[in-house]
Amino acid sequence: MSYCTLYGIKHGDNVLITPPVTFHFCRGGIVVGNNVSISASSVFLGVKPSARIVMGDNIRIAHHFQISCASLVDIKSNVNIAPFVFISDHNHKFEDPDIPIKDQGICIQENASVVIGDGSWIGTKVTIVGNVNIGKHCIIGANSVVTRDIPDYSVAVGAPARVIRHYDSESGQWARC
Repeated sequence: MSYCTLYGIKHGDNVLITPPVTFHFCRGGIVVGNNVSISASSVFLGVKPSARIVMGDNIRIAHHFQISCASLVDIKSNVNIAPFVFISDHNHKFEDPDIPIKDQGICIQENASVVIGDGSWIGTKVTIVGNVNIGKHCIIGANSVVTRDIPDYSVAVGAPARVIRHYDSESGQWARC
């Protein structure tokens, strides 16, 4: 594992970052595996000093990707992320109607994280927010908003995203839900 002194990123071999990509992160907060491609106009934002982004091997991230991380975003290996995807492990506070939402800070669940399982595909313009676990080999359809867990081997779509298909290991086929 190598270390990028400019951005403080620990990374494996064959990592391609196509500029411009913005990193607002504490040193050592991003770990990238082997054979990872991050396309132009992506943004990695750490909103707390302890924030961590971990990426496995063989990941492709398309242009205009954005992560806002307070705790942990963990993208497992062999994940494909389409353009204009937004991921956040936290949300804005909004309880006080006398204070602008932008001035109320953020809300972070204890031990919150976003995990995207091995071999999953995240479609164009997907938003993933909160304490969410997307299982392995999942497809999240374009324009979906994921706010709760998605089980392994599922296809989920919509706002909020709901599972519409899952892989039935007994029949060896994808079944409608």
